[in-house]
Amino acid sequence: MIPKINKILYTTDLSLNAAYVFRYACNSAEKHNATIDILHVVQSGTGLGNKLPAAEKESIIKKLNKRIELLTKEELRENPSFVSRVSEIHVKAGNPVDVILQAVKDLKPDIILMGTHSKGMLEKAFLGSVAVSAALAATFEALYSAYSRMQVQRTWDSILNAPVTLDDIVFAEMLWAALKALFSVSAIIVVIFLLGISRAPSMLLALPVLCAVGITFASIALVFNALAQGYDFFTYYFTLVLTPMTFLSGVYFPIEQMPVWLQHVAHVLPLTAAVDLVRPLILGRWPVKLIQPMAVLAAYAACGYFVALVLTRRRFLR
Repeated sequence: MIPKINKILYTTDLSLNAAYVFRYACNSAEKHNATIDILHVVQSGTGLGNKLPAAEKESIIKKLNKRIELLTKEELRENPSFVSRVSEIHVKAGNPVDVILQAVKDLKPDIILMGTHSKGMLEKAFLGSVAVSAALAATFEALYSAYSRMQVQRTWDSILNAPVTLDDIVFAEMLWAALKALFSVSAIIVVIFLLGISRAPSMLLALPVLCAVGITFASIALVFNALAQGYDFFTYYFTLVLTPMTFLSGVYFPIEQMPVWLQHVAHVLPLTAAVDLVRPLILGRWPVKLIQPMAVLAAYAACGYFVALVLTRRRFLR
């Protein structure tokens, strides 16, 4: 027995590929004399958001209506009645998985059709690697380069002969590492712009945030620089700290799919805060949460810099 389809739930991310799914939904609705409910979920940076400003919601609904109208005129012109199959448009914020499951309970659709993301592997690599690139560039400079100047070349000793304190040198190393990280990610952002992956004006706002990311990871790296007895020591930091942080910070894998206890760990990592701030800005959106990620970065930067000062002073007193 063929099941009766009266209601179709079509979820979309407003991408180009999702338009094909909408066309299939319209054809299915026409065939079964069914109605279509459209759902778009605005994903929060941490998966905990559940409210959406009225102005933004209205803007998204207008965008959806325009997409439907465009599809009707250009691609469904032979069957203009398809647009009448759309019953209602729903726009919600939060974790897409939770929102879609709740919509299934509330709307009770007979079938769910989901639009797919249109971002390719190259786009995902660029968008996920911007914050990581800033962190890595600052870390490398504050570890290997700073250690070379401090221990191998003895540049710090020469500088200390001038009216400059050790604290000044540590501050200069931190600042230079952050600026070098900013130079590195600026090149990536230019490539993203030239390839047309994103040309949002908010990309410019990501630059000062990326500088703050560089300051944070440079401060942390200077702690290990003060403890190092050789270059091999830095391998422990990359293996035990930086690499796991990369996989836990939502750069490549959604945090919402992790175990609950691991989500709590991920949300207090500095790289998670960096991704939550940088990724939306590059995509042309305002971060869902702004104060919390900035506070996390500031806390790690302040604590890291203070500990680095203490350990570096102790090292030079030996």
